[in-house]
Amino acid sequence: MTPLTLLRPLSIPSSSPSRSYLPSKPLVQNPSFCFSCSSLRSEQVTAGVTGTRSEYKPGVFDDLFLSLFRNKMVKEVGWDSDKPGYAGLIEVANRLMSSGRTNSDTRDTAVRILRSLFPPFLLDLYKLFISPLGGGKVAALMIARVTALTCQWLMGICTVNSVDLPDGTSCESGVFVERCKYLEESKCVGICVNTCKLPTQVSYPSCLMSS
Repeated sequence: MTPLTLLRPLSIPSSSPSRSYLPSKPLVQNPSFCFSCSSLRSEQVTAGVTGTRSEYKPGVFDDLFLSLFRNKMVKEVGWDSDKPGYAGLIEVANRLMSSGRTNSDTRDTAVRILRSLFPPFLLDLYKLFISPLGGGKVAALMIARVTALTCQWLMGICTVNSVDLPDGTSCESGVFVERCKYLEESKCVGICVNTCKLPTQVSYPSCLMSS
């Protein structure tokens, strides 16, 4: 399989000089197209959140997505929180982070959790029939839109945005997270990076993109 080459992190200008952005790193790409995710950096994460965040209103499937994700995480961790809903998920994520001997162990576990969310045959069919289309463009566009539609319960309000490509063109295969709920609720950059951001960067290319 041809190794995947990472692009430089995107730099997205902020409309507010008091806020900075988490660097955007491509999650799925080939030499022409990529899927990337960027987010506003939460200020004073360990001390509490300042300002206001536009709240995402859960839809009919969001409880199902949360329950599925949490159950997969609980299965890996071997422990569940007594708290219901999102608060309980964050406590399980904390346990996942603390139970790993190293950050690498935590990321490997998170990758297994992400992959277990998809039926294996679905991933194989996607790589076989969708990933080759348009040199990977169709796959990158689809992943961005599916992520924006199905992951707002986890990250908060997010939208599809444009990603700059090495040839000077752009492609609407990025996802912009207004303010990451997962980061703000966990109040820990390590949990965000090691149980979500980096595992996603590993999982998406290997599961969804063809060589």
